[in-house]
Amino acid sequence: MSCARMEPIVGSLKVSVFVDRFEGDYAVLLVSEKGVQVRWPVDYLPDGVAEGSIMSFTLRADAAATKAAGDAINSLIERLERGE
Repeated sequence: MSCARMEPIVGSLKVSVFVDRFEGDYAVLLVSEKGVQVRWPVDYLPDGVAEGSIMSFTLRADAAATKAAGDAINSLIERLERGE
């Protein structure tokens, strides 16, 4: 059974997942109608989540963090090229 779906939102994507089962320290989540399986650490699940639960989260790009990471990498490359 999968009630998972993805819903585009301007600048982001709302994702609903179905908690299929638990395997040790991981939950197996079904994502999208295609039933893509993702192993997710149970320590990162909200309290009260059980097999059969449906959860949702929103994904969005973080432009500022992406730029900062790129700047840090470029700075490191420049330092390496200078032999520092």
